[in-house]
Amino acid sequence: MLHTGVYGSPYWLSDPDRGSLIARDPGGAPSTNAAYALHPSPAYVHFTQCPQDGSFNMWTHGGTVPPCAWQDVPKSPAFYPSFSCPSTFPSSFSGMATSPSLTPHPAYGYSMPVDAWPYPHPSAPAWPVHSQVEQKALLGRCTFTNDFPSWDTAGMSRSEGPYRSPTYQYPGPVLPFLDPAVKAVETPPPQEEVRLATAKSLQSDGDLSVTPSVVRAIEDDKLLWESQVFVTDVRGQIPPLTSTHFTVEDQGNASPRFIRCTTYTLPATAQLAEVSHLPLAAIVKPLAILPPTEAPPPLAEGVTGGPVQCGECGALVCPFMRFVEAGQRLHCGFCSSLSEVPWQYYVPTDREGRRSDHQRRPELCRGSYEFLLADVLDTDSHLPAFIFLIDVSQDAVQSGLVQTVCEELKVQLCSTNRDSRNKPRMPRVGILTYDRTVHFYNLNSRLTQPQMLVLTDPADVEVPLREGLLVCPSESRDMLISLLDGIPGLFSGTEEREAVFTPAIRAGLESLKVCDCPGKIFMFHSSIPTVDRKLQLCSSPQSSTWSKEKSVFHPRDTVSELLGLECTSQGCGLDLFLCPRSPCSDMATFGYIPGTTGGILHNYGEFQVEIDGKRLLQDLRRAMEKEMGFNAQVKISTTKGLMVSGFMLPSGLSSSGDLKMAYTDCDQSFAVEFKPSSKLSPEEGVYLQFALYYTSQTGQRKLRVHNIHLNCSERLVETFQQSQAEALLSYFSKSAYSAILQSPLKEVRDALVTRLTQILACYRQQCAASCMSDGQLVMPQFLKALPICLNALRKSEVLLPGLLTTVDERAWLRQAVLSMDVRECSTHFYPRILPLHQLWSRGTALPRAVRCSEKALSPNGIYLAENRLTLLLWVGPQADPDVIQNLFGVARFSAVCCGSCALPVLDNPLSDQARRIIETLQTEGARTAKLLVVKPGEEMEKLFKMLLEEDKSPNGGASYKDFLCHIHLSIQQLLRQ
Repeated sequence: MLHTGVYGSPYWLSDPDRGSLIARDPGGAPSTNAAYALHPSPAYVHFTQCPQDGSFNMWTHGGTVPPCAWQDVPKSPAFYPSFSCPSTFPSSFSGMATSPSLTPHPAYGYSMPVDAWPYPHPSAPAWPVHSQVEQKALLGRCTFTNDFPSWDTAGMSRSEGPYRSPTYQYPGPVLPFLDPAVKAVETPPPQEEVRLATAKSLQSDGDLSVTPSVVRAIEDDKLLWESQVFVTDVRGQIPPLTSTHFTVEDQGNASPRFIRCTTYTLPATAQLAEVSHLPLAAIVKPLAILPPTEAPPPLAEGVTGGPVQCGECGALVCPFMRFVEAGQRLHCGFCSSLSEVPWQYYVPTDREGRRSDHQRRPELCRGSYEFLLADVLDTDSHLPAFIFLIDVSQDAVQSGLVQTVCEELKVQLCSTNRDSRNKPRMPRVGILTYDRTVHFYNLNSRLTQPQMLVLTDPADVEVPLREGLLVCPSESRDMLISLLDGIPGLFSGTEEREAVFTPAIRAGLESLKVCDCPGKIFMFHSSIPTVDRKLQLCSSPQSSTWSKEKSVFHPRDTVSELLGLECTSQGCGLDLFLCPRSPCSDMATFGYIPGTTGGILHNYGEFQVEIDGKRLLQDLRRAMEKEMGFNAQVKISTTKGLMVSGFMLPSGLSSSGDLKMAYTDCDQSFAVEFKPSSKLSPEEGVYLQFALYYTSQTGQRKLRVHNIHLNCSERLVETFQQSQAEALLSYFSKSAYSAILQSPLKEVRDALVTRLTQILACYRQQCAASCMSDGQLVMPQFLKALPICLNALRKSEVLLPGLLTTVDERAWLRQAVLSMDVRECSTHFYPRILPLHQLWSRGTALPRAVRCSEKALSPNGIYLAENRLTLLLWVGPQADPDVIQNLFGVARFSAVCCGSCALPVLDNPLSDQARRIIETLQTEGARTAKLLVVKPGEEMEKLFKMLLEEDKSPNGGASYKDFLCHIHLSIQQLLRQ
């Protein structure tokens, strides 16, 4: 056990069993090398830092050592030196010495206090105002326990323990001591509250620094966590922010890339949960992509009949279950019942009740793992299939859409040079084309050329063939090449301007039904569908003819709703690549089936192949290569006393029953909301398990399991301190965008303001009443960004329409946000603005972001703003001509063209860096972002101003300061009631 001291008492870090302290370099593997350990020596040392000059002092039990100052410290403020023997400390410190006359501490051996860990280098950027506790938290998450070998006050209240000291919580990196014999209970020090000035001073002060900064919070988190390892071996840990690059080490709880919670300490009772007004929810992304440094969930071995599970509640075996009676029975952590262990799974346990194969079985020691179920599809006839629906009407042909899609499909399906490394096997494929009629193709490899069969009556879809409809690309390569080469020429002279929509989807669905398999439809659509339904163009944002505003987001017929249900039953997902040449179409109807089936709607409004073709091809490649699951079903198990109150799906539809999805993939996430039904135990905490049953692209029926252990408390202050603003933003965005199907927009906006007011009023009344001032707005440290996030959500184009956004754009934005995960959602509502001109002046790899306010912009700068769907490159009127020349290839500001573009490829370092940054940002999300160049005074600059979330928006949304003032006054009014 690694012992540490309570805040206010000596800070010792020691290992009494080994007499050494194991360390490691940042991001590296644990080391047991002698050079990294405080080996037994005749010195018992203690380090402290002078708060005035930052120097370090070290003393022993019998003498003092001269102070040491910083020397040769790396630039990174988060650098952690690896301490060696006391006689050979690293070059970062000097003036250290040891006293050979001293002996080790009788209980702790050789120790080093928390105070010894370095503060930032003096040349580093200035620290935010942190308490001494927060600065000490640089060492990482640990439990501060009293200086007694046998006493551990982790989890005790203020009135318990020898020193009657509380335990504290703070978000920091994992302790860099990962030797198995040296492990700390991770309970960080406390957060500070954020106290703002009065409402009157907020309104009068023009300085941005008086309000909490999202950018500063992101930078602070990077200082603590960037390139660090987040170990999931302790319950209720608050993970780093999604904007920070870190590595996850699964040691019993699922990675935050799979699950993020709105709070990591749940209220113990339903009454406390109601009083707090905090939503208790998890944002789940079960098939999330992991970085190359992290291993995918391992494959676990079950028994005949499937994985071992609780006989009472059905929870699957996981690290939260214990084996009792010598391993013959299983104690369920979810419902506390006992179940017999199948004889095939039986292994005897040791004296501590641990199975001998504990570390070899992922389901017993990992938070995430997979089972390969018994019902594996072993025949090709039932494997999932891809069906490509290509619009061949006049608009699609003339715009270049048909030619572009066919050329790319030849590369993806038929090329022998296609890079197949780390890519799933290509499933069976089928190709259909359509205009007023639907065209099927027989691609049987025994034919000399493809055969086309035409369905002339789209109202009555009947598949005319089965054999040759879906083929293996490797076997029918020649047929596919012949067909894809021939389609552009076959329809090059078409005069057919109309194209069906839902009948084409029906044809793809019926093709899957005939072949009795699930699958995914890729639909490339350009024309306005005027055959099956008369859809009208939306010429302006106010041209809606619906009697109620909420109807804007509903499909305009029942055909789409019924077809979506049929697709779900078949396990069919739809990705729609919408490429209209006209500016508007019925986006709510177009997007309904992709949203319902778990697919994605890609919108390329006013499609031009020269500008949008590259984005279309990047989106298509990602859609074909990413990990997928068909006929998916989610089963959720919770601790007894906690119940699932509902789901929020990517379609925007809510559900309280079992969660079933036709299709899911690595880009899809959903929200699950919980509520206490009876009192929860703070000692046991709360267990959550998310089990996803799905059929993989290769036809295997799999079960992916994610487990997480949360804290539980009867003190609301701990619930607030363990909450994360970005997870709350994701929940509120899904909740609000789902609610607009049933409620007017003003009611949804007002509900957001009311909920935020209640949350902050509860914190002030229940958690900060003893030390508050009537003139201050008080917020928990981790929720300081919540007001700006909810204000950005409240004034978004979906909830607060303006003159710049059409009805169809709002419908598309709504569906895009509903499928976003926490990272995409936080960037969408508070965009990242990067000063690209600093690449020229400072030569930095990636410039630090600035706040989303016009006051943070310089007229001589060039800024890149991204919100996951769009990239806007703002060029200041006084920008350096050399920078303009190196970025755009023109000599002056007036020569820079506004609008959609791609930066020219120029032979200079600035151009290379800027294009590399843009390409990275464009492809980070599920959709490739469109790049637009804007200049002050131009009409398109209004789009850029829409991203300045701290200012008053062009659609009339309140500025950050005005919103804070309103919330402050509302809280005061609520507390007076």
